[in-house]
Amino acid sequence: MTGGYIAAGYPQALDVIISYNILVGISAPWGAIHLHGGATGPSYHECDRGYVGYNTISGVTGPGIWTVGNDDVTIEHNHIAVSGTGIDILNHVGTGIEIIDNTITNPGQKGINYWAGPGGIIRGNTITGTGWEGIFSDTKVTIQGNTVSDCLIGIQIYPPASEVVVQYNNIYQNSYGLINHAESQVDATLNWWGHSSGPGGPDGRINKAENIIGKGDTIFGPVDWDPWLPQPVLHTPHDPVPPGLYE
Repeated sequence: MTGGYIAAGYPQALDVIISYNILVGISAPWGAIHLHGGATGPSYHECDRGYVGYNTISGVTGPGIWTVGNDDVTIEHNHIAVSGTGIDILNHVGTGIEIIDNTITNPGQKGINYWAGPGGIIRGNTITGTGWEGIFSDTKVTIQGNTVSDCLIGIQIYPPASEVVVQYNNIYQNSYGLINHAESQVDATLNWWGHSSGPGGPDGRINKAENIIGKGDTIFGPVDWDPWLPQPVLHTPHDPVPPGLYE
């Protein structure tokens, strides 16, 4: 499809399925695929149980996929290259959202922006070359098995960090690997940070003399990163580095 976007939800489109579309070279300020429709103002749950899968979205001015205030939405196996955010989950409403196995390449803004209700899953996505964050969340979410590289910030977290889990991800070659702005600690154990020595920066791996010895991506803020993975996920079978192993 060229010249138009796909919008569903107003007044209601429950259980909608949007699959196997090609959207190229369009302007879509509310997303090339938009689960909310054209309602003015906050009108939620119009696309509960929506499914967006196996679409190709490229050369788009604006975001790739939006869902606004919907429960139990699945977004999977899409290929996205847009000038805005790749996948935008908005308005802090909507639970049971799963973002799985998408490929997001060189978005002009964020790779995945998770502003939904608590309890989502972001798993198995490949995000490269973002001008902003690869993954952003300010609510409870599980971020697992993703590859995030060549971004300004690999993953950025705001409150409640204690309810966010970041594990088994490949996070490398980003200006910052993970930034946590909350006072509570985020669980970011069992990740690959781009080097076998672990994450870098003053909040990363240091020795007893407080010298930085982690050569992987820099982390900032209260982050529990130990144990870490000494090799990329799915590269070869390996065990985590034992907790508390310092030089």
